[in-house]
Amino acid sequence: MLPSSCTGLPPLQNGLAPSELLMGRRLKTKLPFVQKAQPQKPDFPLLIQKEFRYRKNQRQNYNRRHAVREAPELQPGDPVFVKDLRRSGSVNKYHNPRSYIVHTEQGTIRSNRSHLVATPTPDQSPPMRSVPNAPDSSSVAPRSASPEATETSATVRPEIQPTPRVPGQPRVTRSGRSVIPPKRLDL
Repeated sequence: MLPSSCTGLPPLQNGLAPSELLMGRRLKTKLPFVQKAQPQKPDFPLLIQKEFRYRKNQRQNYNRRHAVREAPELQPGDPVFVKDLRRSGSVNKYHNPRSYIVHTEQGTIRSNRSHLVATPTPDQSPPMRSVPNAPDSSSVAPRSASPEATETSATVRPEIQPTPRVPGQPRVTRSGRSVIPPKRLDL
């Protein structure tokens, strides 16, 4: 008896079993089946196109869901920090789509782009923006400390003493709710 992947049950999204895709034909089985229910030989170029479209949609959904972004390319001479080695260096050259040759103090390494963090140079730092309608520090006069202000800050507030609890009455919380302990705790 053949496994269920060879039977008429299509386990894949495209309607074919993995073994049928591998062999390029329907596999023989000793199980009885109706010939008319048997699908014809698949159109492989159309099948490949559908699979490509399905995988592309899957990739886009995954990337959107997990906020995947392409890292900007680094140019030779850019200062970088290698995360996995915890070293600074500079990019020597672009090796592959995601691979760079980086020169560090300990030598030259080849590193994946995901392990490289571009470090800003002083000329690349963002310019300081001025806040509109903000007074200049030169035009604002410093406040003089008045003796009245120092006296009020020196006064100490007396601590609030909790009110003594009367045994027969329920306790009242700060919000005003009364707390009545259950009778079973009165021993």
